[in-house]
Amino acid sequence: MHADAFIIGLFGAEISIRPYHFFVSLAIVVVVTGAWIILEKAGYRRKSVAILLSSTIVAALVGARMWNALINWTSFSDDPLQWVTLSAVGFSLYGGIICAVIVGYYVARALSMEPWKVLDRVIPFVGIGIALIRVGCYLRGCCFGKETDVLWSVHFPSLSPAHFHQINEGSLFLFGGVHAVHPTQLYEIYGALIASIVAWILLRKKMMSGIPALAFIIIFTLTRLITYFFRVMPENYVTPVWFYPALYIVILIASITLLIRKVTLSQKRDTMN
Repeated sequence: MHADAFIIGLFGAEISIRPYHFFVSLAIVVVVTGAWIILEKAGYRRKSVAILLSSTIVAALVGARMWNALINWTSFSDDPLQWVTLSAVGFSLYGGIICAVIVGYYVARALSMEPWKVLDRVIPFVGIGIALIRVGCYLRGCCFGKETDVLWSVHFPSLSPAHFHQINEGSLFLFGGVHAVHPTQLYEIYGALIASIVAWILLRKKMMSGIPALAFIIIFTLTRLITYFFRVMPENYVTPVWFYPALYIVILIASITLLIRKVTLSQKRDTMN
């Protein structure tokens, strides 16, 4: 954990790989490849799939960067180059997801692709991508949790983000051992993978379009809501403590309402048939 880079030998040369950047890149590859294959298999034209995926990827990156800038404005105002840096650091997950969903919805409609059907097929791979990103977070030591003594707690090494946070909070001296914390990155990995499995099962059962995607959104958002209370939020975030819980609750209410409507419609159709 908290390795700045791994050095591997390849054909006599040494290559430095940063774990966080590697897993973020791997997540993008997995999501794009999986989405491309399943959408083509569903009968969508290759050109339409290419336009949809490229536009949503750009929207996700822009949305994630803008969201992070809004909640971390001082960092971006002090260093404007963060807006255009190629670094994988400085993104916020939900900003990317929300922006990608909005853009993807309108692009799919413009291409005569049913948005809910597209989202149902793509979202299991999005969950796998989120899990891979959180693996990178775990190895990097960011997005760590609050101090705890539960059996599944983890210890990050000295000079890790958790170490510096505990020093700043006065709970640890510079040369003291880092206190155990909640593995919040792992909580989100499990939540994302469970949500992906449930969405995939519902998709295979040929549930009404939208139900697999909404089930994923509810499970993962609930995971984020619970995890929030165990996670240490970055000190430079300017959002009030209630902002993220309120956001998650709004998303949950909207998603559950839509899910109930779709389940009710599905049951009515089954009855009529």
